[in-house]
Amino acid sequence: MLDLFTTFYSDQEAGGEAAEPSAETKNTETQEKQQAQEVMIPKSRFDEVNNKYKEVQAKLDELLNEKAEAERKAAEQKGEFEKLYKETSKKLEDTQSKYKSADKRAKELEAIITDMLNARLENLPEELRDIIPEGLTPEQKLAWIDKAERKGLFGPKAEEPIGEGTNPPQQQAVNLDDVPAFQKLLMGYAARN
Repeated sequence: MLDLFTTFYSDQEAGGEAAEPSAETKNTETQEKQQAQEVMIPKSRFDEVNNKYKEVQAKLDELLNEKAEAERKAAEQKGEFEKLYKETSKKLEDTQSKYKSADKRAKELEAIITDMLNARLENLPEELRDIIPEGLTPEQKLAWIDKAERKGLFGPKAEEPIGEGTNPPQQQAVNLDDVPAFQKLLMGYAARN
């Protein structure tokens, strides 16, 4: 544009009056008018683009709001997860302490049962100790010994005298001095039958 004014004023000064613009100046002016027309956007097109921009901006705002809401909910859930984590940790600690006390109690009881088993084994005859099955826990061995004793396996053996079953049972002695002879004969014959 500056070239146009410079050319215009220089032509006036030289000739004293305004000269007709040259072809070069006309091309420059035509290009500037075309550029001005190209820069000018019709109102309908501007409104169309502006409306789309507003729609996109509204969707973006909506998505940003949803994202912020999701982050807020996630933070709330994180708080709930922390609460659940703390509750679960407390339950785990309680369970571990109960396990430790139960384990301690079980070891104490196992020691007592082992002592009881050893005492029972000492009371058993030496030759019968090897019939107790191997590989049993102390509780199972103790139960096996109890069953065997109830069945009489380890109980005292009653000694039966030899020949007692063949001898007649002992009867009271009868004084035969006062019994008549005939009665003695009858008693003798009756015993033989």
